[in-house]
Amino acid sequence: MARQPRVEYAGALHHGMSRGNGGIPIFRDDEDRLLFLELLAQEIVRSCWVLHEYCLMTTHVHLEIETPECTRATGMHRLLARYAQRFNKRHGRRGRSEVPSRATTGVIGARPKRPGVREPR
Repeated sequence: MARQPRVEYAGALHHGMSRGNGGIPIFRDDEDRLLFLELLAQEIVRSCWVLHEYCLMTTHVHLEIETPECTRATGMHRLLARYAQRFNKRHGRRGRSEVPSRATTGVIGARPKRPGVREPR
């Protein structure tokens, strides 16, 4: 039986985590990290995300993003696919990628509205 679709709604706060296949490194050096951050910045603009936190580890990445629109799934897919293509090209890899092609995410919860706090557009 197929798994249930992940919860996604406008204004959700998500913790996203993605690992390389078999736990192998997805960032070999600082150039890989900078490439990922460049692609992440582009996706933030394209998907209208609000990035709260990120952590790049050698074998995985954590993101805490807010999605004012329902764009988490398509945005993460696009981000990880673009990174995998660029990583493979840079490192001369062909065939199945060792970098993430899927991410696990969970909804952290809707951020409560508080006086004086600007809500995302």
